[in-house]
Amino acid sequence: MLYNLNLLYDLKFISFYDVCKYLYLLVISVPFLISSQRLLVIFGIVVILSFILADSFYQTTFISVWCFFAAALSSSLWIIFFDWKTHSPELKN
Repeated sequence: MLYNLNLLYDLKFISFYDVCKYLYLLVISVPFLISSQRLLVIFGIVVILSFILADSFYQTTFISVWCFFAAALSSSLWIIFFDWKTHSPELKN
């Protein structure tokens, strides 16, 4: 269903939906936040900020908007790893 030009996935029937949502955020962001690589820590912070943004401003269509943000963030993560591979001497074979 479309709602304000966003897809609406109504999962509010799940009694623990909000708990799962924040548990998901914890699971996907903590590995980046504890990384020794500065760019990955920044990436983890951006993940949290985009999650909060999507949850605050697009609460009704959160899942759809978060999927869009996650896709954009995934492409930036690919760029980070590609950059490491091309500029890191220990990764060159």
